[in-house]
Amino acid sequence: MFGVLLAFMVGPAFFALIQTSIHKGFRAGATLAVGISTSDALYILLSYIGVTSLVDNPEVHEMMATVGGLVMVVYAGLLLLRPPKAPQRMENRATTTISKVGHFGQFLKGFFLNGMNPGIVLFWIAMVGIITTNQSYTPMDRHLFFVGIIVSVFSVDLTKAYAAHRLSQIITVKLLRRLNLIIGVVLMVFGMKLLFDAYQDHYYPGSRKGPDVEFLKEL
Repeated sequence: MFGVLLAFMVGPAFFALIQTSIHKGFRAGATLAVGISTSDALYILLSYIGVTSLVDNPEVHEMMATVGGLVMVVYAGLLLLRPPKAPQRMENRATTTISKVGHFGQFLKGFFLNGMNPGIVLFWIAMVGIITTNQSYTPMDRHLFFVGIIVSVFSVDLTKAYAAHRLSQIITVKLLRRLNLIIGVVLMVFGMKLLFDAYQDHYYPGSRKGPDVEFLKEL
């Protein structure tokens, strides 16, 4: 349940996954999904082995918010300024291959768009803390729980990528232009919000209330 919940959280990685799958096909979307799941797995590992003091450091959060915000703003700007190309049709994609560099680029895009979101970091810190402090879970239960979450997130992301890929068959350039506009604006808002949070944390430390993670205990 946690994995499905996380996979359907509407954030920058969600919109990037949809946009990439429509423009470049299912394989590119799947590679981006691998990057997303890898960043999730990395944060689970870091939190689980006790590196929360580093990951939860305010200065680290400030740096991540700044870098993540800049990445999102630049990516959003490219979406808004570049004229959209017609999505490749199924028959054309059959003969189109993505280079290893292209796949690695999609992986990095998924990894950083998801990994540089401080909300994802806080989510996993809270999640790992709740699960590891629950005395009813054995170590094996905890391992299976987190593996199940990652598998669920990856499976749902693959489903979203495939659905977006199939929808590309009926998407026109005009509709794609509108979609790019919506996704670009959303990513711009996310990026500006991260930059504003970094500004607040730097000049007015302690002014922002931390996330309320009590709802996680009820799921």
